[in-house]
Amino acid sequence: MSGAADPASPGAARVAIIGSAGRYGRWLGGFFAANPALAAEVRGHDPADPSGVAMAPLAHWADVVVFSAPVATTVEVIGRFAALARERAEQQLWMDLTSIKAAPVAAMQASGAEVLGLHPMCAPPALTHLAGQRLVVCEGRIKVWRPWTTAFLTATRATLVPLDAREHDRRAAQVQALGHAAHLAQLTVLARGGASLDALDACATPTFGLNLAMGMRLLSGDPGLYAGLLSLTEESRASLRALRDACTWLVDAADSAAPLDALVPHIVSLQQWAGTERITGGNAAYLRAVDGLRPPSD
Repeated sequence: MSGAADPASPGAARVAIIGSAGRYGRWLGGFFAANPALAAEVRGHDPADPSGVAMAPLAHWADVVVFSAPVATTVEVIGRFAALARERAEQQLWMDLTSIKAAPVAAMQASGAEVLGLHPMCAPPALTHLAGQRLVVCEGRIKVWRPWTTAFLTATRATLVPLDAREHDRRAAQVQALGHAAHLAQLTVLARGGASLDALDACATPTFGLNLAMGMRLLSGDPGLYAGLLSLTEESRASLRALRDACTWLVDAADSAAPLDALVPHIVSLQQWAGTERITGGNAAYLRAVDGLRPPSD
């Protein structure tokens, strides 16, 4: 295609952002603006982006396509784009920035494009890079776009974590879905209990304050994102079932004739599993976090 970037060199490419009005879509716009050696021009597509371009012309114009659509619709969006790009996809690099990886990577690979699955393990930062953050990289198929891909990943300044897409989904279920489910469960119990948060504040412990802060962090985000994290992979659903089973076991232990005989050895076994070093470091991190919740003194 006339004017297309040369994928054999890390020069500027024509970049299409599908989902340009979303949080990471907007962040990507800033990232490419700050790295002009990567992107000669950036165009976006999003129903909420008034400056956006229709998907059909983007499918033939772009050299690099980044899918940053809502997690629940990512695979469907990739399929629609593939139907428009057709054989042009074989000349393109497709990437996605979503919190599940196996299904989007498989959908992109079906197109014939070169493929890189990405998951920044953080919300979009205010800065135009990811220094100090982890970026999971699931390589699907990279050949002639290797130099540009290397330059792109270097420019993110993130700590790169190479993973198989399925392994990513297993780990994400443990480090994201499991924790989100636990916080949602706590908030659900509180809401159903009828007490106001203001009333609970009067006798809140530091731990409750920290847990509540985590819950409010979750509620400040996109409900669709968290719903997707909890439900869109079998790995996430398995983590929820495991959480349910653990809660059932704790209830049964607490209701037993000798609850201390059941619960104390279990907690000791968890101490042994975690190890002294992680317990000491985690407790220190907890104390720093609690200190940060205190109002400033006069």
